[in-house]
Amino acid sequence: MKQTARVLGFILGGGILISQAVKGISYLLASKLVPSFGWLLFSLTLGIIAIAVQILCWTMIMRDLGASISLRQAMTGYVLNFLPRYIPGSVWGYFSRAEWLKKHYSIDYSVSHLGSIIEILSGLFSSLISVLLFVPQGISQRERIITGTGLFLLLVLLWIFLKKTSVIPSLRKISNPFFGFSIRLNVWLFSTLLLTLNWLIYGFIVYGTVKSVADRQVTFSTLEWVQYSGLFSFSWLIGFLSWFFPAGLGPRDWLLAQGLFFLKSIPYGMAYLIAVLTRFLGILSEIVWVAFNTWMYRKG
Repeated sequence: MKQTARVLGFILGGGILISQAVKGISYLLASKLVPSFGWLLFSLTLGIIAIAVQILCWTMIMRDLGASISLRQAMTGYVLNFLPRYIPGSVWGYFSRAEWLKKHYSIDYSVSHLGSIIEILSGLFSSLISVLLFVPQGISQRERIITGTGLFLLLVLLWIFLKKTSVIPSLRKISNPFFGFSIRLNVWLFSTLLLTLNWLIYGFIVYGTVKSVADRQVTFSTLEWVQYSGLFSFSWLIGFLSWFFPAGLGPRDWLLAQGLFFLKSIPYGMAYLIAVLTRFLGILSEIVWVAFNTWMYRKG
C-alpha cells in the first residue's frame, strides 16, 4: 500500500509538472521568446549558494547538538545523501542522511533525527516569516516591523515551550517529545534567521528566472524581490506539507505559477514556464553539488 502511494505520488506530481512544462513551452514557441542564458546562469549560481547556506545551517545545528562533523565534511555528503527525499513520503532523505552520519562519523541516530527535526522546524518557521513579511501588498514598513517583532517573540516562546514544558497544556496525558530541547537559544534563533535570509536568495533566483524570459517587462525593486521571496517560500511550504508528492513535485510548482499570475500579473503561459525553469534550476543546482560530493569522495 505504501509503495503504491509513493509511486502514485510521483506519477501525479510528475504529471502536474509535465503539464506545466507543456504549457510553458507552448507559450515560449508561440511568443518566439529566447530565454536569456545570462540570467539563467545567474539564478543557477544563486541556487548553488542557497544550498551551501542550507548546509551551513544544518551543520551549525548538528554541532550544537554535540555531533562531531565539520562544515567540510557536511559539504562532502549532505546533498548526495539527501536525494532520497524525492521518494514520496518526505522522510526518506532524512533517514538516508542519518545512515551516512552513522556509518562515516559514528553519529547516533537519535542525534541525527533531532537535528533533522530542528532543521525542519527552523525551515517551516522561516518560511512562515517570509510569507507573512514579504507577500502582503499595501502594508506599511511599521506594520512589517511589528509583524517581524511578533514572530521573533513567538520563536523565542516556542523554544521555551519545547525546552521547559514536559507535557502539552490541556492534553496532560501527552508528553512533549522535545522536553529538554538541547539546542541553545542563540543557535535556534540564528538558524531560523539564516534560513529566512536564504528565502531572499531564492527570491533573487525567481527574479532572475523572470528576467530570463521577460527582460523588457520587468524592472528591479526591493518590493518585487521580497515578494518573489515570499511567493517561493509559500509554494515551498505547501509543497513540503504535501508529503504525498516527492519534494513537493507538482503542487509547489503549480502554486508558484498561480502566485506569479495573480500577484504579479504575469501571463499564465509565462508563469508556468518560470515555475518549471525554477524547478529545473533547483535540480541542476543539486546536480552540481552531487558532482562535487562525488569528486570529494573519490579524492578521499
